[in-house]
Order: sequence, then C-alpha cells, then structure tokens
Amino acid sequence: MMCLFADEGGREWVADCPWGPNEVDDKTTAVFLNGQFLSGASPGSSTFDALMSGINRFEKIQKYRTIRDKATNLLVEIGIPRTMSEALLHQYSDLLRAAAQKEYDSHQIPGRETWVLVPASEAEGHHIIGSTWSFDLKTNELHELLKAKARACAQGFSEQQGRDFYRKYSHAVGLDSLRIFFSACSSLGLEISEADYTTAYLNALIKGVAFMKQLEGFEKFGPNGEKLVCKLLRAIYGRSSSGLEWEDTHHSALISFGWVQCRANKCLFSRTFDDGTTALMCTYVDNLFMGFLRMSACRAMVLDEMNASGFVLNDLGPVRFSLGARIRQNMDEQTVALDQLPQIEALVAKYFTSGIPEPMARRAKTPASVDVAHLEPSPDTAEVDKWLHDVLSLGGALNWIYIFTRPDIGLALSSIMRHSSGASKAMFDKLLEMLVYLDNTKHFQLLLGLGQDVNARRNCLSFANMPVDIWQKTDMFGVADSSHGGPRPFYCALLYLLGPVMWRIKRHGYTKLSATESEWMAQSELLKMALIAHEEATFLGLKITLPLLFFCDNEGACRLSESDLSSKTMRHVATRLAFLQEYVDDGFCIVIHIDNKGMFADIGTKILAPRDFHGFRVFLVRSPHGNFTMIAK
Repeated sequence: MMCLFADEGGREWVADCPWGPNEVDDKTTAVFLNGQFLSGASPGSSTFDALMSGINRFEKIQKYRTIRDKATNLLVEIGIPRTMSEALLHQYSDLLRAAAQKEYDSHQIPGRETWVLVPASEAEGHHIIGSTWSFDLKTNELHELLKAKARACAQGFSEQQGRDFYRKYSHAVGLDSLRIFFSACSSLGLEISEADYTTAYLNALIKGVAFMKQLEGFEKFGPNGEKLVCKLLRAIYGRSSSGLEWEDTHHSALISFGWVQCRANKCLFSRTFDDGTTALMCTYVDNLFMGFLRMSACRAMVLDEMNASGFVLNDLGPVRFSLGARIRQNMDEQTVALDQLPQIEALVAKYFTSGIPEPMARRAKTPASVDVAHLEPSPDTAEVDKWLHDVLSLGGALNWIYIFTRPDIGLALSSIMRHSSGASKAMFDKLLEMLVYLDNTKHFQLLLGLGQDVNARRNCLSFANMPVDIWQKTDMFGVADSSHGGPRPFYCALLYLLGPVMWRIKRHGYTKLSATESEWMAQSELLKMALIAHEEATFLGLKITLPLLFFCDNEGACRLSESDLSSKTMRHVATRLAFLQEYVDDGFCIVIHIDNKGMFADIGTKILAPRDFHGFRVFLVRSPHGNFTMIAK
C-alpha cells in the first residue's frame, strides 16, 4: 500500500505504508505528519490544526488512497492531472500550482482582462458556462521535464447553438498540408522556424454576452458574501466559438501586414518583401511555422510586427521538436526528416515497464502478422468493458504516429481498430505487437525534400516500361491500389511531392462489384488528394508540370480512363466514373498501367510477408543511414 506523507513545511510525498492492511483500510482517514500516523483527526483537535497549518493548500484532509486507486498514478508518475484537486496531489504540485497562478494572473492584466466579476444576479436569464482547468507537463525529446502548464478553460460542452453561439467552425491545418509546407520550404531553400503565442485566444474579443463560473481554487465573493460569476470580455479556451474568434483576429492581422492567404487552405500564407524575397507561413492554432531565407532580417521584422500590435509571440527558433515529432532540416541537402522516436519510446516505457521480451522483439518484423485479418469483435460484454479503454488509448496513440510519420503501419492499425467497439485481449495484444515493431524501427524517418521521391519515381517508370524520366524535380505523382473480395475492401492511395506527403489507407465506403471498380475508385480518391495538394503546392511556390501521373496495376481501370462516357445513355449511370475521367480529359492527370510487382501501394491493401513488406516500405520510410534497394523485376 501507498500512503501520503506530509511535513510542517507543506511538502508531501508518497511512500510505502508502514502499517499493515489490517490496521489501515481504504475508508480510514490516513495522513502522516512528520512520520506520525494521524487517525480519526477531527476539526478542532490539535492534530487537525497542525495538519492544516502545515499543508495550507488543502481545503480538507485527503482520503487515504491505495496503489489500486486509479488516481494514485498521478502521485507517483509524471501523469497529467485532470482537475485542480488532482494537481494538488501531484508529485509536481508546486510547479502545477505556480502555473495555475500564472495563468490566472494573465487573465487579470489591466486593460486586457478576460473577464470581470459581477454579481450572479446580473447573469439572470443567461446561461452560465462551467469552468475547468487543463494541465500539461511539457517534456523534450529526451523525456526531460521542461515546464508545467495550466490553462483556464470554459466547459463549452454545456453551450447550445443558437443560445450561446451561432458559428463555431475554425480552420486547422492538416498534417498533409504541413508536410507539403515542409517539402516546399526545404526545396526552396527556406529555413523552417517556429513561434507560438502566449494565451493566444485572449487576443480576441468575444461577440455577444457570455457568463462563466469562477475557476476552482480561485473563487471570490462580493463584499456582502454574495456569489460572483465571470462576465467574459475575451475569447477563452473551451468556448465553442473561441477558435473562430481567435482565427478571425489572427488572420486579419496577418493579412493587414501583407501576408496573402491560400484559397485552398486558410492556414497557409505567403508574403513577398520589399527586398524581393518570399517567405511562407503555416498557422497551427497558436503555433506558427515559418519559412525564411537563412539569416534574413525579414523574420525578425515579422516577429516585431506581431508583438508591436499587441500579440505576445515567443520565438522558438529553428524547428527541432514539435507536435510530438522530431523535425531535422538539412539546409545543404534541402531536405527535412521527420520521426516520432520520443513518442514511441514513451509508449514502450508505459506498456512494457520491464522491457520488451526478447522473443516478442524478434518476431515483430512487420506491423502485424497475417492472422490480424481474421480478428473479430468480442461477443463478451465483460471482456469489452475490461479492454475497451486500453484498446482505444493505445490505438489512438498509434494512430497519431500513423497519420504523421509512419504510413507503413496504416493497414495493420485499420484492420485492428475496425472492431474496436468489441475490444478484446487479442486486439490489445496485436496493438502491442505493432508497438514492438515501431520500437524496432523507431529510427526510421519520413524524408521530404529534393531527391526524396527519386527512388519511388524510378520504380514506377521501370515497372510501367517508361524508358525516359519525363518528370522535373518538383513534379507530383501518385500510386493507388485496392484489395478485392469481401465487404468494403481496403484501398491505399499514396501521393508524392518531393517525398510521400499524403496517404490514405482505409476501407471503401461500400462493397465494389468488380476489381476494376475498386481500382477506379482508389484512383478517384488519389485525384481528390492531388487536387488539394496541387493547389497548395502551387501557392507555396512549387512549379508542378501537368499532367500528373497516376499509376494503377489494373489494366481495365486504365483503359476505362481513356473511354468515351459522354453519351446520354451513360451519363446518369457513370456519375462516379465521370469525376476522374473529366480531369483526365482536361489534361490534369493520366492513369498509367504498372506491373503489379512494382505496385508498392500493396503495403496498404495486403498483409505482406517481411521480405515483400520491407521491399515496399522503403518507398515510404527508411533508416537515415540505410542503403536503398530497388525491387527486382
């Protein structure tokens, strides 16, 4: 058992309980003062007064907790507290409380107050939104604690559209667009740097009238003891419309300074300065990714502009670690390497506390074995209740790794998580196998920039029997494949622009009637990706030569793209077919047949043996020092 100890200086810690389970049970009030066990302390007693004077941050004596209590992990590990009460019991409670005080003070800056306290009677007839705290512990890529962070939030889930807000949608840049931004910056010779705003949402004034309950731990009362509530003046995290209000304020400021907004993606910006140089910017909520020529004075000028206009912008310098990924830019080679080694190591430490068993590490040569395709949801309700949280938690963490830097695990992850509503131990074990594979390959990188698509390009040309490299350096191309048979087969679409920038590995929306239809619809999904990527890449300054080349290993689908479907008798039937064919006819893209031996999109549609899997995997992610081997015909 674990118990909470405290001394007169207010310091508390967790250690083994020196008394046996027969002397102390879960229902006993148990606190130790200077190593002395206090039992049954009641208000007014000397022991109670001594305790309260020593630990003035507690409003009451905490109940005894055993190691079996789920909240105890917050005391003995670097966990993330969910409430102020849990933060006060955390091993870093001093840092968390100081962060909360700093956050509260930031809302009370004269002239920039987020709210004013008014009597509750003033809010009569209005809905009063709840409030809460959001805590975080920031670590670096070596898992070293950097700082504690606290955020005062409104409980936006209690709001109703039409009563508390009318519009709430705000734009957030996707990881696909972020990778295109990295590719563009690296190929154009722009150094990628990062900055973030302090309390970004507080820069935006709210529209309308809104009231919120006071924050836990900082409650105040009127001169006559009357209840007070917060009348909001500025946007605050958690409110449904705060993101939109911040976006309007932020983007309007950028445009006023001369930044041009991308039509296809409202989070991408470009600006040409008086000296003729061009810079790129990508907004990610309260973060900025910027691409400037190295040592350019324009970068400092942009930061000064924003700070002078009332924003508090922190310069984080050249990007190194962001959004849970390591980002390494090589300015000489004009490339960017992405990996999520720190997150993988953190997951391994969490789920394999005694280390990964050697036999399991040797077996994990691919993300999943062949039998993953035969997983079925558990019919046992008790088993589902037991494993659902663990499956969703680990599956969600692996999904972030997949969508950011590791497309090679996409098929295995999708095959497992499609039955997540019927979670089972077998499903969780498969996720652990995937985590072990990631640990074995944690140094693999997603490489973007000049020359990083050359091997995939040569493979396509070779297996398509095209003897001449017809592409320029920054041309875009894609491969798409679909599995066949069974309900809603998988498809995989991969789009390349100086490296793999977009991928979709998922199931079709409906069961296809033929292999040709499946392959055609996979090409249509590839076209959707290419339309967005082409618009963004062109805006960012990359010159894309048309038509784009799409590779398909189904000859029927390739011939269909060249057929005439414009007759009146076919028009109402061929609506789905017409989408892709219209762009083929307009010269935006062409569909080229490729031998199925060279179709590396198979990595997203079939569970492959290790040799075949890694033969295709090198076109997506690879070791930074590994040699590249072409697929043999």
